[in-house]
Amino acid sequence: MLEPRTAAGEKGTDKVSGTLLNAIIIEFKVQDEEEKELSGTVQAALRQIDEKDYQEVLLARGIPAERIRAL
Repeated sequence: MLEPRTAAGEKGTDKVSGTLLNAIIIEFKVQDEEEKELSGTVQAALRQIDEKDYQEVLLARGIPAERIRAL
């Protein structure tokens, strides 16, 4: 989970440009032998993002939902 930071290391909005920065949620997975298709691995990663509630953590830290990206 990558929280938005400015060049000065502050959270949230870039004070120079006034741009609200994006938070990015990335879940890395290795395809298991029993997973025949890569799509199964992708679905497992997306399920884990939901189960771990990463978006809720970012929302609680004040990051707007429209600025949170899950990959």
